[in-house]
Amino acid sequence: MSALPLDAEPTAVDYYSGGRTTYLSKVPEQKRAKATFNRIVSAAVDLLLERGPAAMNTNAVAEGAGVNVASVYSYFRNKESILYFLAEFYEGSRVALVASGAERIRNGADWKQTVSELIDAMVDFRIAHPGCVVVRNAVASIPDSPDFDASSTREAAEALLECFLRLSPTSSPQKLRKMTLFFADTVTVTVDRAFATTPHDAQAIAFLKEMSETWLSTYVDA
Repeated sequence: MSALPLDAEPTAVDYYSGGRTTYLSKVPEQKRAKATFNRIVSAAVDLLLERGPAAMNTNAVAEGAGVNVASVYSYFRNKESILYFLAEFYEGSRVALVASGAERIRNGADWKQTVSELIDAMVDFRIAHPGCVVVRNAVASIPDSPDFDASSTREAAEALLECFLRLSPTSSPQKLRKMTLFFADTVTVTVDRAFATTPHDAQAIAFLKEMSETWLSTYVDA
């Protein structure tokens, strides 16, 4: 088990806990409204997993959530808004995992162990939240959709950069920035590929952890 925080089940997630409002028509403020909102988003995830993006529409989401379609439209303009909200939620969660690990390193935790736990946490998140994979693919199929992956990778890299600036005070900040961006992207791509099969490729994850320690060690001052 990872030492980093993870939610247990996709349907138990408080989707509005992050306060993300970019793709919302209305913000759920009252307890009952938040419960309805979470049912709507959870129903969308379940629909994507069970029937795929082609079957997802606002009527189907409303039926799955047990609400009328007007309730869906009160929060989302269309199905693309739901997908974008979910993409932002999942990618934001990924950044939060990295930020949590980065904070532990800044507070004195062993960086090698923490990086290993961070990769484990990302794997655990994928297992607990299978919707993140189908949402990423669905968003990628929408023309001119926002590049959530690139944005979150940059944010994750910046969080790691703060750590390695402390671990490698004699290294060039520009060089370290390139390194952390490459590392964040490599972890994302490798985890994606590992989950292209069921069950996921555990050997690929083990190799990723091994190579991460070896490669990152070259950037840490002795």
